[in-house]
Amino acid sequence: MAGQAGETLPSDWKAISMPILHDDQISKMMFFVRHQNPDDKNGTEGGKKRQTRFILNISLSKIGDMQIDGLFRQGRLDVALRTRNTLTKDMQNDLTQKYAAAMEQTQLAGKILFQTKGWVEPPQTASLKS
Repeated sequence: MAGQAGETLPSDWKAISMPILHDDQISKMMFFVRHQNPDDKNGTEGGKKRQTRFILNISLSKIGDMQIDGLFRQGRLDVALRTRNTLTKDMQNDLTQKYAAAMEQTQLAGKILFQTKGWVEPPQTASLKS
């Protein structure tokens, strides 16, 4: 993991493969991050309006594949939660309420969206595909 933390992929994405324990099983979670300026499509230069984009790819036994796509900028954290199958309205309402409570506790603004399409595939290297 330490070696991967500094590995920059094409388009200035950095990738880290991390273990996650869920339901007494260890699985792999892919974490991608890049810093970008809204005016800079490649995210190579920072500035006053610098923002951080991150993507977490997780596979859960009950829900299946999930992607958390977040954008943090100037006190605001917006998240798109993608799943292969639509989450129930009750699950969406519960997650929305918990997200709003977390935003209030951290004094951040932001919203959460639920999607089944639009999965983002950051570039990968051969060492991360295993």
